[in-house]
Amino acid sequence: MHNGIFIKLILFLLGVFVLANGVGFYQSCRSDISISPVLNYLSFPQILPCSSSISGVFPTFTHQLALSFISASLSQSLNLLKSSVVWFVINVTCELSQLISSDVPFLPRPLNNFLVNGRFDIADVSSLFIALTIAILIHRLIQHYLYPIFQKEPDHV
Repeated sequence: MHNGIFIKLILFLLGVFVLANGVGFYQSCRSDISISPVLNYLSFPQILPCSSSISGVFPTFTHQLALSFISASLSQSLNLLKSSVVWFVINVTCELSQLISSDVPFLPRPLNNFLVNGRFDIADVSSLFIALTIAILIHRLIQHYLYPIFQKEPDHV
């Protein structure tokens, strides 16, 4: 298997795993919010107690990390480092936009609801930074450990 495809497959599967854990946690611990009626029938393993100090930021953290992995795996030119920075900027912008808390007429209703009903939380921004840091570390590990394994010269017969 070509090294790029193998690494992208690893990133994609890792992203799906992280995202599933975040969605499962969100669905389990925030019973007032249903992500999907289908998910109501699934049971997710409890990975963190809902009352733990990091439970409030865990969905934000997993969203950042998972989408960085998935984006890097699906793009030909976007590597993990670039996709992590892109998702960090998007997520921090969304978090900061919650400070507006007023209707913006030209935005679609769901986005407007997010701005009006959401609340800015510095802990969420901190979790985004931690997710970005972890993604950068994983990017470095891939560069230094996985790429050299697959960069061996093919045997010429």
